Amino acid sequence: MPSQSLSSRPPPQLPPSFIFIDTLHRHKNEFFEEHGEKGVEAEKRAISFLSKLRNELQTDKPVTPLEDELPDAALWNQYLDYQRNLSNGNGGPSWFQSPWLYVECYMYRRIHAALAQK
Repeated sequence: MPSQSLSSRPPPQLPPSFIFIDTLHRHKNEFFEEHGEKGVEAEKRAISFLSKLRNELQTDKPVTPLEDELPDAALWNQYLDYQRNLSNGNGGPSWFQSPWLYVECYMYRRIHAALAQK
């Protein structure tokens, strides 16, 4: 069975308005009370990362290497290189043109990175 891409399957099923961003906004005061100004700055960075991810996904941008320091980043980037090599010069993998399972998992990995940052 050929692998599906997001162009032949609905996009990853995210709640309306990317619920992660809404949740972070709603809990801004709690971040401040528990972590002070650092908590608020971390919340702003997470919202920025998640907003960028949402835009990339909605506009079929290329899938980019992970730039965080989580232990599995190198493995994800290695697989991204493999996907690039499969494209044979037809452009790098994008959100709608890549195997569905890969970009679905990659999306959640990026969400994890946004929320796990220091």
